[in-house]
Formats: sequence, structure tokens, C-alpha cells
Amino acid sequence: MLTTKKESLKEPIGRDRHHPTRRRVSPSGQKANTRYEVLKYYPDQNTTLVKLELLTGRTHQIRVHMSHIGYPLVYFVSFLSIPFNKYIYMLW
Repeated sequence: MLTTKKESLKEPIGRDRHHPTRRRVSPSGQKANTRYEVLKYYPDQNTTLVKLELLTGRTHQIRVHMSHIGYPLVYFVSFLSIPFNKYIYMLW
């Protein structure tokens, strides 16, 4: 469960040196900024519903940032009625 209700993740993202098609947080990577807000926690499934906003547009940015803080993606939903850079995710 995410303990912080709202946060900005400002970790740079670059290529993985062992797998050139993968991305990871890297000190030599490009600036990346993702905001998240916890919407709801589901204790029976040990998952958290979050809203994310991309302030930059790096490849796999949401996946990389959330995995970096220990919360990999379970499910992704993009709503057409909200701006293109905002997403709803379920996290483990």
C-alpha cells in the first residue's frame, strides 16, 4: 500500500545498459516527472487505485517510476474524458 497520498516522482529515466530496449531510473537519464494520487486501497486484493499525471513524456515513464518506488502496475485504464497525460492504474 502506498503510504503517501500524493507525490511527484522526479527520477531521471534512461536506457538499461544490459537491455537496450528497456528503460530504468538512471542518474545519467533524461529528466522525468510523474505525479500520482492515491484514489482507493483494496485490502482484499492488496492493490491501490492511483491517478497519474505525466509532466514529461519519457518512454515507459509510468511503469519505470512506479516500479522504482516498489509498486509495479497491475492494470491500466486511460479515460478519453480526461487529458491525454492523466491515467488511472491499479498497483500491487
